[in-house]
Amino acid sequence: MAHGHSRHGRHGNPTDLAGMITRQLDPKRAPSPGRPPQRHARPRARRRPAAAGRRCHLAVIVNACHHVADGPALLRRLARSLVPRGRVLNIDWDTREMPVGPPLERRIPSEAFVRDARRAGLALMGERSLLLHHYFFVLGRRRASRAPS
Repeated sequence: MAHGHSRHGRHGNPTDLAGMITRQLDPKRAPSPGRPPQRHARPRARRRPAAAGRRCHLAVIVNACHHVADGPALLRRLARSLVPRGRVLNIDWDTREMPVGPPLERRIPSEAFVRDARRAGLALMGERSLLLHHYFFVLGRRRASRAPS
């Protein structure tokens, strides 16, 4: 299995992902007992914000960086696509041994993520310790250094 995931194969997706999405988006689908109906976001454009020449205020990345082949390139693209006060939130698996999550060798250490973010032009704006098995970073565009007057 790709990336050491065994539940559904590659990237944790079911074998029939298109069929699953079609079933979930069916307006006639009854909600599960004790759970309200789901609302799904649908993309408006097929192109990435940086490729489309658009800017974004917030990019949220959750449990995904260990799946990205070139994480630093993704961070550079996000840094270019942010508005001046835009933010990137990244939540990913901590590198401690635990019974959940991807194999340790697939996880990205928090120090390496922050280093790659800085090299991409992002600054660490904050770190939250809300989650038991994850690190949670808030990043923003690094301000351009000003020449002394």
